[in-house]
Amino acid sequence: MNPVSVGYIDYLNSLPIYLGLESGAVPLPPGMRLHKAPPTTLNEMLSRGELDISPVSSIHYAQHADELVLLPDLSINSTGFVHSVCLFYRNAIESLRGGTVSVTGESATSVVLLRILLEKRFKLQASLARGAGDPEDVLDGKTQGALLIGDSAMRGALAYPNLGRVDLGDEWTRWTGTPMVFAVWAARKESIQENAAGVAAAHQALLAGKAWGRSHRSDVVEHARKKLFLSRDYMSRYFRDLNYDLDEPKLAGLRRYYELAAELGEIPRVPALAPMQVRA
Repeated sequence: MNPVSVGYIDYLNSLPIYLGLESGAVPLPPGMRLHKAPPTTLNEMLSRGELDISPVSSIHYAQHADELVLLPDLSINSTGFVHSVCLFYRNAIESLRGGTVSVTGESATSVVLLRILLEKRFKLQASLARGAGDPEDVLDGKTQGALLIGDSAMRGALAYPNLGRVDLGDEWTRWTGTPMVFAVWAARKESIQENAAGVAAAHQALLAGKAWGRSHRSDVVEHARKKLFLSRDYMSRYFRDLNYDLDEPKLAGLRRYYELAAELGEIPRVPALAPMQVRA
């Protein structure tokens, strides 16, 4: 079987799918190789053809849907608290009006989600400036807000209890009533044409990894807890609130996100959302 390169998000939120694969509890198909990197790096690697399959930022999929195939039964989503995508600010959220919010360059979906919530939900304009997304800048008055994602957001929630905080996943669900899908898994059309058997086998391995993670939640929690030095209770709640399926409610939430992103000019149109099973 031809080699297949598969992306792996270098955050704890992807651990329930990849821990079994990474540890050997779920065998990798012959030729399947994992590449770990932040979300936006994986986006670029997939677009350049350096990966055959990868989790991609939801907004990246919409921007490149003509080149990609949406894979079924895999996403990173939440219905309510996501814990790892948070906006920090001083005083009330109205203090962001006309101010500057530092945003990370590691997650394209979260930056667009922040803009949607600020403009559509809270009815305020703020400048989004690429930076480290550091709450210290908020405390020092350099910026009025900071967007943190991934493991940094979870640490920030504990390190800066006096700052105001909005969990963007929770705010999205309370506003729209739908899940928020942060990432989906996609394969390059070229990769399917050239190596359908390898892509199909890798997809099945990812699904097996998801099933293993679901049935070994305590192992996932222990691994994450030791890596991030947060409590067992905190990590248990974190993984309890995340979901990795891609059923119709998740697709409805993704469609709504795309509709609002299109209204703001972040994508040219809402892409078709028809996950396709790859056949060998």
